[in-house]
Amino acid sequence: MSSWKTLIFGLFAIMWGFGATGLSVQLSRRYRIVDPSGSARKIHEGEVPRGGGVALWLGVLLSILLQPEASSFSASLAFGSSFIFIVGYIDDMRSLPPFLRLIVHLTSACIVVYAIPAPIALLERAILVFWVTGMTSAFNLIDGLNGLLLSIFAASAVLALIWTDQWAWVPLLGMALGALWWNFPEARTFLGDGGSTLLGFLYASLISNYVASRGVSSALAVLAVVAILGGIPLIDTLASIVRRLAEHRSPFSPDRGHIHHRLIDSGLSCGAAVATLVGLHVFCIACGFVLLNHIAG
Repeated sequence: MSSWKTLIFGLFAIMWGFGATGLSVQLSRRYRIVDPSGSARKIHEGEVPRGGGVALWLGVLLSILLQPEASSFSASLAFGSSFIFIVGYIDDMRSLPPFLRLIVHLTSACIVVYAIPAPIALLERAILVFWVTGMTSAFNLIDGLNGLLLSIFAASAVLALIWTDQWAWVPLLGMALGALWWNFPEARTFLGDGGSTLLGFLYASLISNYVASRGVSSALAVLAVVAILGGIPLIDTLASIVRRLAEHRSPFSPDRGHIHHRLIDSGLSCGAAVATLVGLHVFCIACGFVLLNHIAG
């Protein structure tokens, strides 16, 4: 796709993210899909609509339909994304068992990794399946400050676009930037579990496809690369699991021990905490791509 067509499509994606998210806010208020305050781990006041992920999901499907070339991977990405989002959206309306959501994430990861066209070994595919599954949940867990998740995703998309030159990142970056206006600095909507898990799934799936396409033949190398490319969401998730197990609690139990909570409790403003975490995440992603280029040659 030519540069000017890419620019036009990117601008359209920004307008879609802005306009469709605004519409989702109204729908969420109407159907009472809101996130109430009152919990010790929540920092917002009042009821905030949390259906912002609808706009992103519909935009993802539209962007896949408009892709210059269709593929089995694109079809699998559309199916997996829909499965992830719909279950997450249901969870926003009525809480689902964590194990059920984990099964959905794992199944969707299997579908999209199986469709990766690059000829990689079974062990490498297994690593990517578990990584996609973990990152889908990790993006949900890091979604605890206004603008944090969308900023992390947008920064990831920019770096991925620079390093991979893959067209698929253009609409995703545009939609994230358009939706960010509704989520930062004041949260007029939250992405909800549907939106946050959707972004995690999309990021991990596209990265997995690119890593596989580079022909990395060592399972250890694949593991090292995707671990670093997991960035702040993966670091926070692993730290949370270890902390909860050490306290003899379920790894799925919510708490106020996430990195962003600790930064806020230390006295940082929301904006400063977001900037700090996004900066650290950018560093991780850049290191991951540098390592991948070094390994793949």
